[in-house]
Amino acid sequence: MDADSGADAGNSASATPETGSETGSQQSPDTNKNDDNSSNGSDDDKGEKSFSPKEVRAMIGAQATKHLDDFKTNDLPKILADARSKWEAEAKMSPEEREQTQKQEQESALAKREAQLDHREAVDYTRSKLISAGLPTDFVESLAVDKDTDATDKNVEAFTKTFSAAVQKKVAERMKGKSTPGVGAGSQHTTSTDLGQLLAKQHASDTRSSKAEDYFFGGKNK
Repeated sequence: MDADSGADAGNSASATPETGSETGSQQSPDTNKNDDNSSNGSDDDKGEKSFSPKEVRAMIGAQATKHLDDFKTNDLPKILADARSKWEAEAKMSPEEREQTQKQEQESALAKREAQLDHREAVDYTRSKLISAGLPTDFVESLAVDKDTDATDKNVEAFTKTFSAAVQKKVAERMKGKSTPGVGAGSQHTTSTDLGQLLAKQHASDTRSSKAEDYFFGGKNK
């Protein structure tokens, strides 16, 4: 009887490793599946798609390739054609003509750069004047005059007077109860834009009148 019990115990012990091996074989496909998801992008707990660094690099590379192909197709042919035309024109020139052409190109590029800097400085100057006065900057481009701060100051001064007069008129209308219904604190931006448009029209009108006077009477006044 003891021998039979020992045999049964041996059989049950030998069966246990087989169960373990079967469990291990059932878990391995799930592990491989998770590895695949981590390499090909997976969904997080919020349902948003996440990508691995390798996938991100691949997408960036695809975009860069697309931009490069567009450049080769659309921009590069024109650049090469312009360069060839310039080279052919310079090949027909004498050394003196070639030197003169290069000098003119350099001077033109420098003048363009200086004009851009002058305009930027004029706009920055005008914007600072408007901000200091508490005025809207919507029409800063119209008020700025390149390389002429005196003219810019006059434009800002005229804008200030027009703006102040319009504000006083608006306040008077509200005091009399003649303001437009539904117009409240949110109307400030609209009022500023309207005033800017009024100033721009007035400035354009004054400029045209001045030019007309110079055209018809300038010769007589000199």
